[in-house]
Amino acid sequence: ALSKLNGLKRLRISSIEPTTIPEEIFGLMADPSHCLMPYLHVPLQSGCDSILKKMRRKYSLSDMNQFFERASNKIPNLCLGTDIMVGFPGESGKDFEKTCETFMEFPFNYCHVFTFSERDGTPAAKMDDQVTMNERRQRSAYLRRLSASKRMAFHESQVGRELRVLIENPKNQQFSGYSDNYVKIILSEGFEEFSNKISRVKILEARPEYVVGQWVKFEN
Repeated sequence: ALSKLNGLKRLRISSIEPTTIPEEIFGLMADPSHCLMPYLHVPLQSGCDSILKKMRRKYSLSDMNQFFERASNKIPNLCLGTDIMVGFPGESGKDFEKTCETFMEFPFNYCHVFTFSERDGTPAAKMDDQVTMNERRQRSAYLRRLSASKRMAFHESQVGRELRVLIENPKNQQFSGYSDNYVKIILSEGFEEFSNKISRVKILEARPEYVVGQWVKFEN
């Protein structure tokens, strides 16, 4: 229904539970003429089945891996992100290693890392085998480094491509915007007429937090 709104050109799905995503949307995301962008951010929460059970998640890693692989295979140049929590009560060193392996093996391009924090009145705060805060922080830092490596690899895979980019108003005389698959792009040079328009941009260089691109033409 949202896709039928007059003037709506871009629509992204973010932070949606994996069990609520119909696979019919893959075909829409693969269609460059459709407003649904080739981007998914799906919270996995943990890459270890035993921890997922403790979190009372209603899915297994096997189910999710198949889902993500189908999405990646059907949607060209999809950007796939996730959320992972570290230090959940009962998460052993081996459990954390499994989570890291899962993140690297699944077709994720980045993850947002959250460190478990006890909240009064919640079941998790009363669980046994609480992970020390120091260990939680170390795990969080390690997983963030893994995420940075995958994000950089994804950015490198964009070099040489022409992407559709919605160019925003300049900041400090620098033009930037986001591609259909939600890659931040800094233009090598820009002009006022670029602002708030969708353009074709050729990606020249990959950086950890963004890519550098050259304006090619306005998108029809």
